[in-house]
Amino acid sequence: MIECPQCHSVLKKEFINNSVFFPCPQCLRPTQAFVFPALFQKPKIPEAPQPLIIEAQANCFYHPDKKAAIVCSSCGRFLCSLCDIEFDQNNHVCASCLQSGARKKRIPNVDSEAICYDKIAFAVAAYPILIWFVTFITAPAAIFLSLRYWNTKSMTGSKARFIFAIIFALVQIFLWFFVINGIRKAHLNHRHPLGGSSYSSGPKDSTKNNSNEKIEPLKGYLQRHPWIKDNT
Repeated sequence: MIECPQCHSVLKKEFINNSVFFPCPQCLRPTQAFVFPALFQKPKIPEAPQPLIIEAQANCFYHPDKKAAIVCSSCGRFLCSLCDIEFDQNNHVCASCLQSGARKKRIPNVDSEAICYDKIAFAVAAYPILIWFVTFITAPAAIFLSLRYWNTKSMTGSKARFIFAIIFALVQIFLWFFVINGIRKAHLNHRHPLGGSSYSSGPKDSTKNNSNEKIEPLKGYLQRHPWIKDNT
C-alpha cells in the first residue's frame, strides 16, 4: 500500500504512476507517487519442493534432499521448485545468478533503481527559464537528452515530458535566434547610420576638392551650350 507522506492515509490506485498531482483525500496535499508495475502483480505461490524418492534422481544444488525441477538458464545447476526464479517461460535462474547478473548488468529487466530521464529533460528545459542566459546551453542539452533517451522506459509509460521538453527547448532556441539577429542588425545600423554607406570623419583631400571645383563650372557650361557636347 502507498501512503500519503503527510497524513499516512492509503492512496487510491489513480494516484499511482500518474503524470499529474492529485490532492490527498484526507489532508488535500498535492501528491504524486511512482512505483514499479510489479507492485500490482499478484505474487506467484511457489510449489513445495518434492523430496527425493530414489537416489538416482537429480537433486537440487542448494537442497540436496529435494528433487530437481528445473535447470538454471545461466549456470546450469539443478534447482528445486523453491529455488527456481522464473522471469518468463524460457528463463529460469537461481538466486546467486540473479544477484550476480543484476550487479554486472548481464540479466535484462533486473533493475534495483531507475533514472527518470524524462523528468531530467523536462527540468533542463523548463527550470533555466528563470535564468534566461543559461538557456543558450540548456536548450540544446534538453533536446539531446530527449532524443538520446526517447526509447527508455519511464515510470508513467508516457512520452509527454520528452515532448514538452523538446517544445520548450525549440522555443528558447528560436528566441535566441531573434535576439542575436536583432543585436546584429542594431550593430550594423550603428556602424552605417546613412543606410549602409560608410563614411569617414578624417581630413578631406584638398586635391580631390580642387578637381571637383574645376569640373563643376565645366559641367555648367556644357549644360548651357549643348551643341558643344554634341560636336565633341
